[in-house]
Amino acid sequence: MLMESIIAIMILLVIGSFASMLAKKWKIPYTILLFCIWLFLVPLSSFPWFSLIKGFVLSPTILLYVFLPILLFDAWYRISLHDLYREWWHIGILATWGIVLSTVLLVLLLYGIWSLFGIVPSVLYLALVAVIISATDPVAVLALCKELGVPKRLYLLFEWESMLNDATAVAIFFVILGLFVQGWSLGFDDGLRWLLTFVSMMLWGVMIGLGSGFVFSKWLQWIKHQESAEIAITMVMAHGTFVMTEMLNHLMRESSFPWLQSSAVIATMVAWLVMGNYGKAKLSLHVEATMDKIWSFSSFVTNALLFLLLGLSLARLDYDVVRYRYVIATVIALTVVVRPCVVFVCRFFSQRLTSHLYPIPRDWALLLSRWDLKGAIAITLVFLTPQDLVVPGRSLTVTPYSMLLAIVLCCVVFSLLVKWLTMLPMMRMLWLDRLSDFDRFSRLEAQLSIYHTIVQKIGRMKTDMHTRPQDYEYLLSLYQTRIDEAKLALECLVTQQWSDFVKRALALHALGVEEAYVQEMYQFHEIDEPLYYFLLTKIHRQQARLIHNEDQLQSGQSHAFFSWWQWSWIRRLTRRFEYRDLRDDERMYRVQRARFVVTGKVVRYFREHQRHDCALDPSLYDEIIQQYNTFHRKAWDAIARLVERDTQWRLSHINHILLAKHLVKIEMSMVDHMYRNHTISERVYHDFVTLMDTQVDGEGVILV
Repeated sequence: MLMESIIAIMILLVIGSFASMLAKKWKIPYTILLFCIWLFLVPLSSFPWFSLIKGFVLSPTILLYVFLPILLFDAWYRISLHDLYREWWHIGILATWGIVLSTVLLVLLLYGIWSLFGIVPSVLYLALVAVIISATDPVAVLALCKELGVPKRLYLLFEWESMLNDATAVAIFFVILGLFVQGWSLGFDDGLRWLLTFVSMMLWGVMIGLGSGFVFSKWLQWIKHQESAEIAITMVMAHGTFVMTEMLNHLMRESSFPWLQSSAVIATMVAWLVMGNYGKAKLSLHVEATMDKIWSFSSFVTNALLFLLLGLSLARLDYDVVRYRYVIATVIALTVVVRPCVVFVCRFFSQRLTSHLYPIPRDWALLLSRWDLKGAIAITLVFLTPQDLVVPGRSLTVTPYSMLLAIVLCCVVFSLLVKWLTMLPMMRMLWLDRLSDFDRFSRLEAQLSIYHTIVQKIGRMKTDMHTRPQDYEYLLSLYQTRIDEAKLALECLVTQQWSDFVKRALALHALGVEEAYVQEMYQFHEIDEPLYYFLLTKIHRQQARLIHNEDQLQSGQSHAFFSWWQWSWIRRLTRRFEYRDLRDDERMYRVQRARFVVTGKVVRYFREHQRHDCALDPSLYDEIIQQYNTFHRKAWDAIARLVERDTQWRLSHINHILLAKHLVKIEMSMVDHMYRNHTISERVYHDFVTLMDTQVDGEGVILV
């Protein structure tokens, strides 16, 4: 049996790999192609060579404790809290109260319509159906959004709403499933118990996730420079948080507070959110890319097995459900009607509460309501439902599980085929496939920089006699034409916009350069963790102000409801994490030194960039260079004043340590370059890396 299961998994993975290859070639979302493939799995499994896959099943325990934490990684690890800041009220209402409203409306409408068909459904069973089909899957939509390059804010709205929607749906699902086991009747006491359990699951899940995320992030800091151990820690966090939360729930159910539950899904999501925003910076160099590949592969395997297992479930489906095809059709029709109502109601209240500061455009709300695709989360919840589920007072001739499976199957088919086919035309109709002005500007700037670099490389190739004269003339003419075309397009864009737009675009470019250098300094311990997050937070806030046409160096107006509440005790609570205590001369010296180094690098970067760019007015570059020269000079003056007050030579000692770490960074870059050019062996390379890793965390320097 074990050997047959292994062979079945291998066959399914081969099919999934083949689907991934075709999806990339044909530019089709991966989940859409998986859906098309599993339509052929049932006839395929009738052949002797593929008969093994028909008997392959996954137990609910494996789905719950192995696959579900993997599905949560891909989205929550990459969510940025800085981007979420301005949208949290819209997303919070839509993903929490929105799914509750959707569930209630679906239950009421389904109860009334099914009664017309002579079916007397259980309210609890209808709630289970409603919450499963309310869970959305953003994979297909986000894949198309990336391909078309839709506005970043719309992309983030799709992503965050789907992720929080799934979290709320899973929490409600487990509450309803628990009520099936414990028994439930329509009354005030049971309703209050349901409400307390749901609120408890959400709150305790967030608290456990925060604790787990911070603990494992600190653990990463302690074991730095051990790549295998760091990746193992992330795996332990994902699955360990889930298991620990379920163990706490088991203990609470046996205590005198059975309603005091916590959501393992919420806890795991929050833990990944903390890891992505707080623990990611503690990873060693090159570990993050490796970890992304490992977890992305795990997510690929999970999605492939889930969608293919859904296709195989057709072979085990009770075909008596065909007589209820009209009932199932009403469920699909109601999902199409209820979703827009919920989205526009939530949009109405969120915009009233936020005083219209950053409203969701009507066209975007229409897209959010139309593209509620069903996928991996809905499939997982169906498989987690017990097949021997008993529904009191049912009047169906099929089992409740078969009916539930048929409903979700049809909803997935409808959403992945019908709704997906309308995505591209609607996006193009609303002009969402066009690049924004900022993106067009950055793209043309990047093209000019790339083409100038290639022209210089072609000149060196001619000097070194690596190319024939006719090839040199052809390549030089080709890239010179591309440079002229990019310059012309950039000039047209600039003339169509105000000069303020170009200044903002260059300021965003400068902030991006700042962020890259700040991260580099933190990786080599030239700045400590509080200073790193202090500088990074300031950079992200300035980027958000520029994108929303606000003054870069002003705080602007309040962007959310309850601004006093938000900026009073929350700011005091997080003050210690923002490096606000700058009265100490040593801390102030580290801040000013970091500003001095970063602003100097930005000035050198733009001076180099100015020499290659002939499309923009040089005064625009001169203005931003002058601005950063002013920052550079102010930082140097502040350093000079601090050094004058330093009578105990403490700042000189700090400067010696930081300079030593800067030299170690130069050494490491040179060793990496030598290793890539095969001038040193792998053994020598690892000896150098081990030596320099110890120096990055220390206070001295050992020259190569």
